Formats: sequence, structure tokens, C-alpha cells
Amino acid sequence: MIPREVVESPQFMEYAAAYREQFSLFDQVLDAIIWLLARDPETGTQIEAWGPEYWLIKTQAKGRTPAFRVLYTFHETQVQLLTIARIEADEF
Repeated sequence: MIPREVVESPQFMEYAAAYREQFSLFDQVLDAIIWLLARDPETGTQIEAWGPEYWLIKTQAKGRTPAFRVLYTFHETQVQLLTIARIEADEF
């Protein structure tokens, strides 16, 4: 299996840049998301209310780095990361 190309939308890149400044382990979290989704994008949860192309994946908090949720779409050769948001502790 050839991993899909992972592309970050402008909005995703903007939020990621802000989180990168706030959390020292953010790049490790992002690398893990990219690695996983490139190989198995169906590992997330399909957001059927928005349409069959929208998916969501959540990470776990690690140390001082909070959990995140990532909205994405994918097709046969590419995953598009649309946006990323911090999950507040009271949202679990």
C-alpha cells in the first residue's frame, strides 16, 4: 500500500502555526496524525450530517499538550486536512 499524500489547507496551516508556538510537542502530534491518515484515513469517524466526504479524528492529550480534533477529507491518493482545534478538558 502506498501512503496517500497529505495536504494542509490554509486554515489548517494557520491554526497549526499557532498551536506549534503554544505546545512544544505539537509537531509530534501532527506527525502522528499525518502518518496515520496517510495510511488509513478511515480510522477516523465519518461526519455523515455534513456529507460522506467529511471525517474527524481526535488525539489524546500528552503532558502539557492538549488533545486535538482534525477535520479532513480524502480520496484514493490524497488526504486534505481542513482544520484543527484544541479539545478543552471539559469536552471529553
